[in-house]
Amino acid sequence: MTINPGTDNPELNAGVRVASRCRLVLCWPDGDPSALLGILTAPLSRVRRILLVCGPGDVEPTALDRRVRIVHVGTVADAGPALLPALSDTLPFLAEGLTEAIIGAARRRNQPDICRAVEDAFLRHVRYALGLVKLQALRGWHVQINTWMNLPLAVAHASGLHDLKGSCEGKTALVIGAGPSLDDSIPAIVEFGRRAVLIACDGAMQTLDRAGVVPDFIVSTDDSDKVWRLFAGLSPRQYSASLVGLLHSCHVVLRKWRGPIFLGKGNKALDVEIARIMPGIPSFDTGLCVGHAALEFARIIGVERIVLTGFDLSFPQGKPHPVHHAVPYYRDDPPRPEATARVTGFDGSARFADAALIEYRAEFERRIADMKTAVCNATVSGVEIKGAERADLGRLLASLPDAMVATERIGPLEMKAMCNDTDMREFTREWKGVFVNFARAIGKIRKESNWPAHTGSMPFPALCGHERALAVIENAENPALIAAFRLEWEDWLAAGSHGGKAAEKARTAAGMLLESFQFTSLLFANVLQLAEMTRFKPNQAKRALAISDAASTSPEWRIFLETWRGSGWEVSEWKGESGDIPGIWTKIAVDGIGMVLSSEGCALPPAWMITGCGCIDFRANWNPLPVFLREHWQPGYGVAVSNRKAFELARGYMPADIPVFCVESGARGIAAVEEAAGRVIVALQMLDNARR
Repeated sequence: MTINPGTDNPELNAGVRVASRCRLVLCWPDGDPSALLGILTAPLSRVRRILLVCGPGDVEPTALDRRVRIVHVGTVADAGPALLPALSDTLPFLAEGLTEAIIGAARRRNQPDICRAVEDAFLRHVRYALGLVKLQALRGWHVQINTWMNLPLAVAHASGLHDLKGSCEGKTALVIGAGPSLDDSIPAIVEFGRRAVLIACDGAMQTLDRAGVVPDFIVSTDDSDKVWRLFAGLSPRQYSASLVGLLHSCHVVLRKWRGPIFLGKGNKALDVEIARIMPGIPSFDTGLCVGHAALEFARIIGVERIVLTGFDLSFPQGKPHPVHHAVPYYRDDPPRPEATARVTGFDGSARFADAALIEYRAEFERRIADMKTAVCNATVSGVEIKGAERADLGRLLASLPDAMVATERIGPLEMKAMCNDTDMREFTREWKGVFVNFARAIGKIRKESNWPAHTGSMPFPALCGHERALAVIENAENPALIAAFRLEWEDWLAAGSHGGKAAEKARTAAGMLLESFQFTSLLFANVLQLAEMTRFKPNQAKRALAISDAASTSPEWRIFLETWRGSGWEVSEWKGESGDIPGIWTKIAVDGIGMVLSSEGCALPPAWMITGCGCIDFRANWNPLPVFLREHWQPGYGVAVSNRKAFELARGYMPADIPVFCVESGARGIAAVEEAAGRVIVALQMLDNARR
């Protein structure tokens, strides 16, 4: 995105020059805004939406193109609220990041404060929209893989969230977030927490565990592989709590959890398909973060009052998390100054918030305004949350009736099966075939030369009959790829016989999208095959698959593989690309692989990459700036290095529960291999035994 500062040239300002590559433009010109129509109708113009600002004293233009939205801004305070309705349906136009804001120079001189407010509000929305696109691109397919991996567990060991509806009527719920002030809330929670129903966000668990606090419910709705770090090393006492999540919650966490599990689902295409065979799993509106999910869960269980603590929704300089937070997002990647806003805490202190925290706060306020349940904010420090009355945590909890045992707080928990195993097996078998056939259809299209079709509303007629697969795959794809193709294709249709360049752009975008669709469909077909193989099998223990690429091979790597062979392992080497995840998964499934040996991170990041077997990543030398953060490492993974110096560096960096080994040649190397394999296998078996 670019911000055009305007110019003193009246002719340029009247014309409002816009880069032809932009999809969405915010304009507040000095001159006649009717020139905007020329921008929209210019040859090869890619502009799909113009937001035309009308300020104090401006005359609203008439008979504008339907693609122009008028934004009335009278004061600085109007900027944000006025822009939101105009931006409500613009995500497809923002997905590629092709947007610009143009404000005339005279406007800037005469109304600088309003201009700045308009730009800031526009930038905030663009950043938030691009954040959603990035999140979908990185995790859309990850969400669905978690769902497929969790289905067998959900059938065997979980119950629907609605089984808890109204179970805590008349009680007070304390919802515990992971803001930096949680450390200051701990004394009151320790002393009086048993007087309320304790609902903890997963990010608060390490802090609560160190204080000896066991919540009644733990809410964990994120699919990220980092979430495991929030649970790694928790005391066994925490497993008496009930885990509340979604079908797409981190599958390693659900697999590990030994206490009751209650699940809901989202509202995507895959969730709709799952509801056919699992009608007992309700929708769960989890909002934008786990805190919103915890607030919604408190409403579902019917409490009389909800008390929030640990929801700073901001942070003081130098402390964005509780001291013992397990996944300190800002430690290794602190927010850039330009990406944060200075805010004032309710105690008058200076604090900071990034775009996500600002959006989270707005969503809390929206939800609280719609709730009938009373909500109090007993966070020790932070920003005000409209609709949540401020309260002192210690005094509020002390005023409640004396501590209750768990059955008095939440009553007996009844677990009910949501689906039978036979129906689930038929469902996964059906969808494996759906994805395989979809991938074949795409392969056939890509071999032809006349795609996409230049007629009708369906660019790929050969995909008719694959609508179910297409809907599921689209929810897992990069929105920028989808938006780019659809908009380029529409531009081509509009250009007609004069659209030579438009046709070329459309074909390029289509090729990228089809390639991604095919990859994802094969990925899902393979994960369905592997979902039933997540238990480690003893007969896999001596079969390994080595994965490397040209940049990661070294003499030390060859020695490492020979050491494994010398210890009795059958080691085969992967001949394809290290990024061919479907192919790797197929090889694991067909050959019964028990261990993956990865060179320099080729088979990482973990959990979702390799399922049903262990993985040891070999590093000839430890890079002081590893590509994968310590938070990514999951049970069943280990690190091997070739010298003592690298061992010391790796051991100092990796989490304590991830084994690190120094594998040298000879007898000592064989002994190290046997120890490494043994510890990784034990970690996998512990996961498998969690539910036995």
